[in-house]
Amino acid sequence: MYPNYCYNMNPQTIISLSTITSFIIAVAISFLITAILQTHSVKYNPPNEIIPSAKQLIGKTKDAKNDAKLLSLYETAIMPSVQDYHDIISSEVYRVSNDRLLFTIQLDGNPNHNERFETAYVWLLSQNDLVSGKGQIYTITIPNFANDSSFDNKGWYLAVFNNTNNQYSLPLSKLKDMPESSVVVSIDPSFLGNTFSFNYSTAVMVRVNDTIVAKAPDYLMDSAPDDNSFWLNWFK
Repeated sequence: MYPNYCYNMNPQTIISLSTITSFIIAVAISFLITAILQTHSVKYNPPNEIIPSAKQLIGKTKDAKNDAKLLSLYETAIMPSVQDYHDIISSEVYRVSNDRLLFTIQLDGNPNHNERFETAYVWLLSQNDLVSGKGQIYTITIPNFANDSSFDNKGWYLAVFNNTNNQYSLPLSKLKDMPESSVVVSIDPSFLGNTFSFNYSTAVMVRVNDTIVAKAPDYLMDSAPDDNSFWLNWFK
């Protein structure tokens, strides 16, 4: 979705509208399965515990401050207030010394302060398979289930969904708390088709309760690059 090219950081969209349309159902399914897997999570060590010092920046986007707002994806009477941890400031992708990929979303507030709801930080990655010549799309979902929410799970999790094959390469897995003003995960590239070259986009979304989990999130809060209409159309 309105991706950014990691190597030359040129914010050109390489996913055509026809390709987008063909993957709408697959992306929605990735969110549905993430919701269904809430009570079937596994441990994954350690995606956000140790950040190696040697790292190479391979992609970055910036977003305006204080532009987060409540945009409905699913009709519900519950309306969360916009918080500083919904506001994306920038996103970066690093290749670190042990050949892992480090995904970072910088925020205007502390994501550990999430209250009442599920707040999900989402990466959409697109890449070209050099062997097959076919495109691949992956969704990285990093949800936080507030301690005072109605969800069975509490705290931070990570899931990686292969939209092309319609299956998880990494099921919902428990994480530790995040830094004060960012959401950071380190992922083995084997979960992402063993590539370091891809386009990406990020978004923050909110699910207000667990009454109906077999659906898209309830609200879009912010996106980077900044094109909320793209995400809204994605879930229509």
